[in-house]
Amino acid sequence: MKTNIAEYLSEIAGIYPNNKAISYPSGRDRQNRVTYSSLTFSQLESLTNAYASEFKCHGIVKGTKTLLMLRPSLDFIAAVFAVFKVGAIPILIDPGMGRKNMLTCIKNTAPEALIAESEVHWIKYLFPGTFKTIKTAFSYGKFSAPGVSRLEDIAKTLIDKPELKFSFEIEQTNLEDTAAILFTTGSTGPPKGVVCTHEIFIAQTEIIRDTYGAGPDHVDMPAFPLFALFAAALGMPCVIPDMDPTKPAQADPRKIIEAIQDNGVSFSFGSPAFWRTVATYCVENKIKLPSLKRVLMAGAPVNDELHSMLKKVMGEGGETMVPYGCTESLPIVNFNGTEMLAETAQLTKEG
Repeated sequence: MKTNIAEYLSEIAGIYPNNKAISYPSGRDRQNRVTYSSLTFSQLESLTNAYASEFKCHGIVKGTKTLLMLRPSLDFIAAVFAVFKVGAIPILIDPGMGRKNMLTCIKNTAPEALIAESEVHWIKYLFPGTFKTIKTAFSYGKFSAPGVSRLEDIAKTLIDKPELKFSFEIEQTNLEDTAAILFTTGSTGPPKGVVCTHEIFIAQTEIIRDTYGAGPDHVDMPAFPLFALFAAALGMPCVIPDMDPTKPAQADPRKIIEAIQDNGVSFSFGSPAFWRTVATYCVENKIKLPSLKRVLMAGAPVNDELHSMLKKVMGEGGETMVPYGCTESLPIVNFNGTEMLAETAQLTKEG
């Protein structure tokens, strides 16, 4: 029986070691086509083990509250699982809530460690009182300072020598232990920290697999970064989209369509604003996405028009789905586009 959410990744790496785990845009070729770099599940497992070893050596251990602010990337996924592996508690804050709310969330949670992009480390110097509880720091990017370790130095060892295999013994946790503290944008009021236990994450992983068919047979493109963690746990290859996740409605639909077509994306979770942008462009330009079979949308109302547009674009038998539930209990209810269009859309219009 699993008691630490990180055990899912280790199990998947043992079953599907050579399957592609993560693909991410790494540049463009002479024909201006995007190029991708990728890691297998075995390589991702090794990278998380390398990170976990470094984190533990620097004092990030069981129960350490760790502010983790990295852009969607393979390093984000690897770092979060590494924090799970040492039994520490990642604090994940949606940067879309704005600087003032973000700083308030950080101050209220009093993190003891920081794993973040360079920009966050500079903010730390500008607002020392907000970050005064931090004793250990890792940077990603150009930032460099005494006492601050760099994630790139750890990752480079593995990328330069992919044959290296790092191992790490996952810290024993209990189901009721805190696994993470999540801050969303606070659409129902001021942002509040949601405490998620390992039991909650494990239950969510199982429900997402059983309800939506998420797993190795699909290719995921998470427009909501946290969903990439469930993809990795379920053995679902994950494509990191070229977009700013804090501004989903401003995503370039051409880049999203390119990612779907190049990688055979069949599964995706994103906001209605994101999918309205993509679906509208596809309909206007008569573009079909035959590989796309499952589209999940949440965070705002999803009307019949959006369901209808997406169904015209998706592959045969494709389904749009709306999971309901607050952050710590998503999903507790599911409603699909087929049912809405056939049974409730007209009734809704009639009031």
